[in-house]
Amino acid sequence: MKLTEDIFLEVVSDFKYLGAYIANCHVEFKRRKGLAWSQFWKLAKVWKSADISLPVKLNLFDSLIISILFYNAETWTTTKVIKKEIDSFETSCY
Repeated sequence: MKLTEDIFLEVVSDFKYLGAYIANCHVEFKRRKGLAWSQFWKLAKVWKSADISLPVKLNLFDSLIISILFYNAETWTTTKVIKKEIDSFETSCY
């Protein structure tokens, strides 16, 4: 698309804006899930610790892992596949 004589706009099917893929919510979900898994395993010592109570671990999980997973989720189109993957992710973590 031509705006002026010197400026052209390229039509694309997907793009990344402020760190999030805009057009393809499944790609964005998979990326967020990968980031959440990465942070989950970095805290393996916390999850395995007998000195930290279960309620504290659950609060840490919600604030540190789930917040990464659902960052910018209001822009996603929620499909059955994404719902199933969310359930699978949470089950695997617990």
